[in-house]
Amino acid sequence: KNIEQGQAPGGKEQSAADLLTEGKKWSLKAGMASLELRDKAEMIVGGAPLNGEGISTYEHQTPTVQIGYFFTDNIAFNATLGLPPKIDIFAAGTIGALPKLGEVTYGPTAFTLQYHPTVSGRIRPYVGAGVSYMIVFDENDGAFQDLNVDNDLALAFEAGTEILLGKDWGMFLDVKKAFLRPAVTGTFGGAAVETSTKLDPWVFSGGITFKL
Repeated sequence: KNIEQGQAPGGKEQSAADLLTEGKKWSLKAGMASLELRDKAEMIVGGAPLNGEGISTYEHQTPTVQIGYFFTDNIAFNATLGLPPKIDIFAAGTIGALPKLGEVTYGPTAFTLQYHPTVSGRIRPYVGAGVSYMIVFDENDGAFQDLNVDNDLALAFEAGTEILLGKDWGMFLDVKKAFLRPAVTGTFGGAAVETSTKLDPWVFSGGITFKL
């Protein structure tokens, strides 16, 4: 048989993409991710809650690596790790006149169980669910002093597709949604600040995928 067409057990024809990835248990994805935070926050300053306050961050990008393992043809575990970006945190709403509140360097991660409805053809969609863990590596003070951002663990969901272009490799596109809501503390003018956040990031990724 040539590589363009083969016979599966029972006489069913297989495409080139099916033959090339048959029996491959591992996948490796490398690309870029764009993260957009929801930027919701409720603050208590000196024991008194504020009204109409908020935070603001810019959409930011970082390189990512995804490592996957197929337990069956349709079920896989996937780990996503991002190079820790440093982001600026600005005030918004009724406190928008304040200067930059601080800076945070964090590591975006996600660990999901994926369902791949098809393992044939060159276009292979998938969905997944699991957890995202936000690891905070560093904080730098701004208008808020003694800034501290907690690590956080939250539910995460994803959907995406792989597009095979050649032997054991192709492109991928995916989107993830995580419900990260870390607690933030600090001081402002000597008064204690306690903040409940709803970051809830959307993460849009794309890059190259390899079957191993």
